[in-house]
Amino acid sequence: MELKTNGDSATDLRQWRTSILNAFLMIAAAAAAVGTVMTVMDAISRPGQWPSVILYAFLVSVLVILTVYRKIDNRIRTWGFLLVGYITCLTAMATLGLGGSGRLYLLSLPIMALILLGVRSGIFMAVISVATLLAFALLAETTSLLQQMVVERNSFRGADWLAEGSDMLMLLVIVLVLLILFYRFQERLIDKEHRAQTELLKAHKLLEQQNVVLEQEILEGTEELRQSNKIQTALYKIADAATSSHTAREFYEQVHEII
Repeated sequence: MELKTNGDSATDLRQWRTSILNAFLMIAAAAAAVGTVMTVMDAISRPGQWPSVILYAFLVSVLVILTVYRKIDNRIRTWGFLLVGYITCLTAMATLGLGGSGRLYLLSLPIMALILLGVRSGIFMAVISVATLLAFALLAETTSLLQQMVVERNSFRGADWLAEGSDMLMLLVIVLVLLILFYRFQERLIDKEHRAQTELLKAHKLLEQQNVVLEQEILEGTEELRQSNKIQTALYKIADAATSSHTAREFYEQVHEII
């Protein structure tokens, strides 16, 4: 019963992840499209950001493909979605440095991998995030490459606040929705297992009652069989006495002894 319950739980989790992924990709594609629009607005005042706009547009197209073609294996679709997020993270880290939303992506991606794929994938994505942060820190310390690429955000420009705020809001909504949905799924799963355990206890009690009744019937049947055997033995003895007795008195005396 426990193995069956575990198997049902794994099936439920797989089906839940599939349904969440389908809906989630649509939301992510729409949110990424909005983010691309914000990047276009940012690039109008910062011409150097146009390569990022082109890249973001390409990534949105990838998200649309992953959303539409649901026949693709769900793990491939999920890793494709995470890869899109990771490339976006690299772009933000390379063009905006610590002032951009790259660190938010590094924080969010392991959580998404954990919920949509499992513990191992979440840990793997966390290792990738840490390694990426260390790699950019090493580049900043040992080379001048980032100095040529990074455009610092200005805390006194409304466009910069709007661009970074939209990224933060998008990631916050995505992670929060995932956590809420996963929490509700866990609640339903716990409730389902609780009902299964209650039904199992009821079945166990019913089985015990049936065992008691069955034992009683066996005892009664054994007693009836023993009485039947005694009667049959007595009849055999009476029949033998009837053939071996010479007088009626002798026969009645033997019958009295048998009874």
